[in-house]
Amino acid sequence: AMAHGDPTMIGYLVGSNFGRGFPEYVRDFNANFLALPALPSVRLEGASSDPDVVVRAIKTAKHGTYVSIVNTAPRSKSGVVVHLEGAGTLKSLAAGAKAAVSGSSATLDLRPFQLVAMQSVETGPAN
Repeated sequence: AMAHGDPTMIGYLVGSNFGRGFPEYVRDFNANFLALPALPSVRLEGASSDPDVVVRAIKTAKHGTYVSIVNTAPRSKSGVVVHLEGAGTLKSLAAGAKAAVSGSSATLDLRPFQLVAMQSVETGPAN
């Protein structure tokens, strides 16, 4: 859903017996999902070095551009480079995201079907 649209809610079927919480990858997905604003996004064609990794952007007037990066493959991806045009720097929105960020590019290792939320913030002129 994240790669192909703009969901605003995600539901789970949960039983109450013997519940031990969600696995780490589910908690990671939820943290990244909740870090993104519930606003319309556009798919950025060619922003990823891997065709299985979809990049969507939510441009805002005051808070820069929010970016969702989704591995749509059922296998891990290593060294995926995501590049956004324009000035600014990328920062991770959810705790624990591992990305080597350099200016407006990030290099990521992604689990199967992983979602990563980032924000591109314009940098002001040097004083």
